[in-house]
Amino acid sequence: MASEAEGTPGGEPDDRRHDEWLSPAEVERLWPQISPGCVRSVAQANGVRTEIASAHPLPDAPRYRADDVHAVAALIADGDAEVEPWQRTDTPEGRAAQADLDRLRHEVPLRWMRLPLETPAHPLFLFLALLGVMALVAALGVWILELVEGPVPPAPPGAPDCGTCGR
Repeated sequence: MASEAEGTPGGEPDDRRHDEWLSPAEVERLWPQISPGCVRSVAQANGVRTEIASAHPLPDAPRYRADDVHAVAALIADGDAEVEPWQRTDTPEGRAAQADLDRLRHEVPLRWMRLPLETPAHPLFLFLALLGVMALVAALGVWILELVEGPVPPAPPGAPDCGTCGR
């Protein structure tokens, strides 16, 4: 998406914005008319360039090209952007969609799915995971021993118990 460079107070073109990338939160602040959950799809529909930010705290979080975001902000304000009514916060459809989403959030608690990466896992989960891994390792060890040594042959009748083979 092409965008003209805006001038600075000194009258010189501002080239800084052309190399800047914005986080989703920054785009949400620049596009208050767009529902936060719709920023990615509105950006895509309007040709905003994105890149995946490796340093962002959330995996696969896009960064948005600043000059594209500002150009689309002007289109949104003029009503010329590619935006569905349910994606906007200032339409009846958008308010109804947000109310439905809020109702679902209260009915179905999904907080466990939105934990940040820094949140430690529950100790019981860690214990059960460790227990499961130990059981798998033990079963694998028994299977390997049976493959290598073969099954233990039965003791001949009348053989004395030597105490080493467990018979």
